[in-house]
Amino acid sequence: MRVDKYLKVDKLGFLIGDDLKNAQEELLVEFRLSDITPFWGLRWGQQPAKYLKSFDRILESKSKKPWANCVAEAQAADNRCRGDYPTADIAFTMVEGITATKGEKKDTVLIAAGQTLGLTLSITNFKEFAAFIKPYEDMRAAGKLPDDTLLRGKLTHITAEGGGNVYGKARFDDFIVASLGGDEAPVEGDEG
Repeated sequence: MRVDKYLKVDKLGFLIGDDLKNAQEELLVEFRLSDITPFWGLRWGQQPAKYLKSFDRILESKSKKPWANCVAEAQAADNRCRGDYPTADIAFTMVEGITATKGEKKDTVLIAAGQTLGLTLSITNFKEFAAFIKPYEDMRAAGKLPDDTLLRGKLTHITAEGGGNVYGKARFDDFIVASLGGDEAPVEGDEG
């Protein structure tokens, strides 16, 4: 994923790039359906956790090692590893910029309007994203929406608990179809 900055979904809020002080509750973003890259993730170990990905569940994306071998090795190394899981990378474009209000980066632009922000969905955040994106993907599969349909809306931070942990999630709120394909004009009936 080639983006200007990466988004971390922390339990306290959204963190942009390497900034750890300016947690955000909401981000106004847009993305094209073609900006979603689904893959299978594998996570094991702690401090730091190790991650691998496969786009086809046959080969690991970088080493080209058989995916089944990677999963078996991860599970042998960490008895908490339950195998692979569906996830996705999403490249957003910022509708509004974000300026730091705290710390040594105070008054510094963390990310400007028009810059790109990358998010890799966590194992705990994919289910909600899949439910959000399903109607759009169903319309795309039926030929009713082009691949480069532009969606615009708000990422909202929520805090969740599970397995004795507190963590953050990104919720996709108030998204609209902002344009169909290369046409950047708003879809009729949309205000923005």
